[in-house]
Amino acid sequence: MACRSPRPRRNAPSRSHRRAQHEEGAGPPGLTPRLAGRKGDRRLAVEVEDHPLEYRNFEGIIPEGQYGAGRVIVWDTGTFRNITKRDGQPVPLDQAIENGQLAIWLEGKKLKGGFALTRIRDDKKPIWLLVKKRDAYANAGDPVTEQPESVLSGRTIEELDEKQPAIV
Repeated sequence: MACRSPRPRRNAPSRSHRRAQHEEGAGPPGLTPRLAGRKGDRRLAVEVEDHPLEYRNFEGIIPEGQYGAGRVIVWDTGTFRNITKRDGQPVPLDQAIENGQLAIWLEGKKLKGGFALTRIRDDKKPIWLLVKKRDAYANAGDPVTEQPESVLSGRTIEELDEKQPAIV
């Protein structure tokens, strides 16, 4: 079963990062300094609070003093499906998250293929390790630097300015 709309977003509050949020709400919300695209790429992902779902298409500048302040674009959209297995048997997504090991398949406009998430620290602020799996989409380059523009507006985060209207 595919889940709708994982939306890796690019934010530039205190430092540029990307965060993944999806409509179903199942899965570790995360932010990563860069998204993994090449086989074996490893990135840390820190759980953060999800933005309200109404903001899933928001692009613009969040004012200082508000949660997530800074420039925001929707970097990718698409679907994902849980491909986690244990002993050859499927593991439900919520159970995989609880266990701290899950595998997903992304069908985004930019990110495609298999990814593994492993919780490497489990306390007040869990940390996950995101690793690109070996598949037909591995080693296809670095989508973050090669395709920095929004999938909604075509603008890069640097092209956002306060005079242009936000996209909601």
